[in-house]
Amino acid sequence: MGMLRFLRRGLVPRLVSTYLVFALLGTACMGLAAYWAGRAMLRQAVVERLETASRQKEVDLNLWVEERQNDLTFMSKLLADEMGFAGTPGHGQDHLERMLEYLRSSQSIQELLVLSPEGGRVLVSTEAAHRGGYRAMYNYYTQGRERATVQSLYPSPESLKPVLTLSMPVKSPRGHLLAVLVMHTGLEPINRIVRSRAGMGETGETYLVDDFNVMVASDRAGDAPVRRHAHNEGVLRALAGGNGYELYTNDAGVPVVGVYRWLPLYKMALVAEMSQAEAFAPAGRLALIIVLVGLVTVGGLAVGVLVVSRRVARPVLEVTRAAMAVADGDLSARAPVLTSDELGKLAVAFNTMTGELSTLYERLEQEGADRWAILQGSFDGIAMADQEGGIEYLNPGMENIFGYALHEMPSLAALAEHLFPIQEERQDFVSNLIADMRESSPPERLYRFLHRDGSTRWCRFQVAPMHGGRVVINAQDITDIKNSEEQVRHMALHDTLTGLPNRQLFADRLDQAIRRAKRLGVHVSLLYVDLDKFKGLNDTYGHAHGDRVLVETAKRLLSSVRESDTVARLGGDEFVVILADQQQPADALPVARKILDRLHQPEEEGGCMFLGASVGLACYPLHGVDQDSLLNAADAAMYVAKRAGGNSLGLAEGFPHE
Repeated sequence: MGMLRFLRRGLVPRLVSTYLVFALLGTACMGLAAYWAGRAMLRQAVVERLETASRQKEVDLNLWVEERQNDLTFMSKLLADEMGFAGTPGHGQDHLERMLEYLRSSQSIQELLVLSPEGGRVLVSTEAAHRGGYRAMYNYYTQGRERATVQSLYPSPESLKPVLTLSMPVKSPRGHLLAVLVMHTGLEPINRIVRSRAGMGETGETYLVDDFNVMVASDRAGDAPVRRHAHNEGVLRALAGGNGYELYTNDAGVPVVGVYRWLPLYKMALVAEMSQAEAFAPAGRLALIIVLVGLVTVGGLAVGVLVVSRRVARPVLEVTRAAMAVADGDLSARAPVLTSDELGKLAVAFNTMTGELSTLYERLEQEGADRWAILQGSFDGIAMADQEGGIEYLNPGMENIFGYALHEMPSLAALAEHLFPIQEERQDFVSNLIADMRESSPPERLYRFLHRDGSTRWCRFQVAPMHGGRVVINAQDITDIKNSEEQVRHMALHDTLTGLPNRQLFADRLDQAIRRAKRLGVHVSLLYVDLDKFKGLNDTYGHAHGDRVLVETAKRLLSSVRESDTVARLGGDEFVVILADQQQPADALPVARKILDRLHQPEEEGGCMFLGASVGLACYPLHGVDQDSLLNAADAAMYVAKRAGGNSLGLAEGFPHE
């Protein structure tokens, strides 16, 4: 923990510690590289020493066996001269036995035998107890009858000791087999060869292992090889017929460098080993020396790095101090320019940047204040919402449009609850705005909503995406625009004085009524109404009175028909009435008479109002299948009533009477 606090205190400790870390890592890597390079070279050198030693011992063993074979050859010639007949020694048998005994003692031979050519009976032996026995089933006998052979080490059935046996046929000058000469050698000569430690070092060891994994010879003094087995990697590879070297752990659990050879003549493995600790010790010492020298060098350089770091770090620390002051809000802080190099240029650049930052900050503050004033003073409603529909901000304009504050509509769903009385409208409002939030260019939407004061208003919504997944919702109250549009549309389709549909709207409704009648198989009746003597009233009482008459006419006509019927003013004192969905033409007659009665009340307060009206009646499809023909038929029927003196009902030609 103390080291961590030290490293956190400043730039200089971090620079020095960083240097130390990399320097120590470099020193360690150099030591490690030296160790592994030395280890590789030492391994090759040790392998070469062990291979040389193992080859030399193989050569010595082969020479010793060759000498024993030469001894057998010499004795075979002597024996052939001594034997007087095939298979049986002559009168010089005692002399032959003394000669074999002499050879055995002088050559450290365990036993010499002369076997009969047939049956393998022991004719002569340096071991008296073995004379007269038979060796017919032994390999050295069966093979020795044919040629000179060497049988690898094996436990002798007679002595139970490991022996190396050589055998050779004894033949007459004519090539007849006279006997088989057999030599059993003990382990002592082989051990002397194996125990040679030339080039083996302090821990070197050489041993022979037969193909039963039994160690038959070793250079360890006092070993009892016959009771030891070897199963390490070198032995197993050699017994498999391989020659080479390997790093492995021997049967004693010691990591070694081992060289192994397979001796096919003796069917044995020759293994030479040296402990890895001894083999690679020089590499470790070299690496240690390099590391120690490196540590001393690193320590000396660390002092120099500390001095240089302080000089280099001072300008950086001054810039850091000024930067921290700026971060705390002091935009007037400046870094002193201590040098003219890159660090000095850094201080100059920092001071320039701080000045620009101060100017920018002032400008941003002013812009923020201006935009806040715009938001707060805007008549348009502006809100900010997240992707889930939660409302985070409302400006006063939005509160004025809907009549609700932010705490009353924290989400679009809550806003919809206030604005729309119908559930389907609330669902459409929320789902449309949520969908618009996921669009890059969402459409503009219009909604008719209920204000807090109970009035019905219109609003236009537009959604715009913001950084971070949020959106801006812009709302405009277009109630006045909608009312103006409705007023213009009403003026375009209605009579200005009476408020009744004008000729354009009348034509549209008559066309719809005819289409419906055609589809349902019903009738449409058309009444053409013209006021009697209206011009005289207008001239007598003035245009204002005439306008009152026209307005009163519209009221009385509307009160005489159903809401589904249409009353329209064609112009002047001419009116038309559309009676839709009539089952038969005669159904219109009571309505026509009712209209005549209502329009014949001449005396009223303020002057004479009505002097009667002429009404023409035509019916679809009897008098026309389109609006022009039907209107012409009703107009013609009205003139029939007018010619009859007025204040009467005229029927189109062919109209059925009651």
